[in-house]
Amino acid sequence: MKIECLIHRPGGTIIDMIDGTVYHFAPQEDGRHVADVENPEHIQAFLAVPEGYRILRDGPEPVATVKAPPADEPIKPTIEPGQALAGSATHPAEFEINGKTYPLDAVVKRAFEDSGLTVEDWNDLDDEIRATKIDLVLDAIADGEIEMEVEEPASQEDERAALIEQYKAKFGKAPRGRMSIETLKAKLAE
Repeated sequence: MKIECLIHRPGGTIIDMIDGTVYHFAPQEDGRHVADVENPEHIQAFLAVPEGYRILRDGPEPVATVKAPPADEPIKPTIEPGQALAGSATHPAEFEINGKTYPLDAVVKRAFEDSGLTVEDWNDLDDEIRATKIDLVLDAIADGEIEMEVEEPASQEDERAALIEQYKAKFGKAPRGRMSIETLKAKLAE
């Protein structure tokens, strides 16, 4: 089956699958970037990322009209307290792009928001599919298509001071001794 990559990179896009299969979405004369994919699992993985891949169709593509959601509908999926997003074991903890450092957590959150999925559906995605969605955000940042505000990481002392204030507010007294950040977090979570 011919699959089209919607992201156009100079020379095409090369995707290395976990099983070692390599796909080259090569530029065609008509400008589309296409690879022949026969493995049904790989087809499913590519098509699970609709903002990145689709089945190649012959003829001109219809122009899609995007309507703004009604004002009472949330635009971005939400993360409820206590929920965590699954990240990526294949990506580093942070990325240096165009002179800025982006933590993996921030990129994962942006990829999740762009996906329109619920937290449960995001966390249930195959690791390879989730990694592809993260790569799409990284490519968009590098190409200047999206900008992300990146908070400077708080120092451990700043984090500890904030946790001590939360502890005082919750328990009405300061924590004993030099309680570690992890212990403070555990006590506050109780």
